[in-house]
Amino acid sequence: MEQLSQVLEEMRYPEKEMMLLALFTGMNCAEIYGLQWKQVSLTDEELTSEGRPIPAKTILVSKQWYRGRADCVKDNRIRELPIAQPLLDMLLKLKARGTFTGPDDFVLVSQAGTPINQNNVGKRRLRPAAVKLGVPSLTWQVILRTRHALASEFGVHFQGLLASIAQPDSRRNSISHEQWRCRAQRARSHSR
Repeated sequence: MEQLSQVLEEMRYPEKEMMLLALFTGMNCAEIYGLQWKQVSLTDEELTSEGRPIPAKTILVSKQWYRGRADCVKDNRIRELPIAQPLLDMLLKLKARGTFTGPDDFVLVSQAGTPINQNNVGKRRLRPAAVKLGVPSLTWQVILRTRHALASEFGVHFQGLLASIAQPDSRRNSISHEQWRCRAQRARSHSR
């Protein structure tokens, strides 16, 4: 748990949000990249997306981003995942960013509004964080295996322990989101 806390401290948008989604839900990378706002219920009311009901404060895993396109997940991978409070707080902040928050927009987006590139995050963010922390390897598979091991070790207490280390450093998060917003505005103004 201490190493997990250190890793979270080193991360910023989008890898921190990806890691929290993976840790709290067990979603794999393709599912996280393919997550759209229409699949996320952030309120106390049930939603409907593409004919499927989504219970209050729940993520419906029904799509994935794989090989550069959105696909439906296999029927046995469709599932409803409850949103823990720290994850809800993080998702509400993302929803409040002002852009790329429509139903068909992806939850985690690049400056252009496209899904995050898995290779970029791995090379530019995870590898340097692993080196800085002295961790031999930091990949999404390692993170999911860590989640599984900790959940097995701590059982029902895992979510609570995870919530205690996942409390966002609001100052650092607000700076990270502000930097992202400024970069996105510059990119849009250069493309005109």
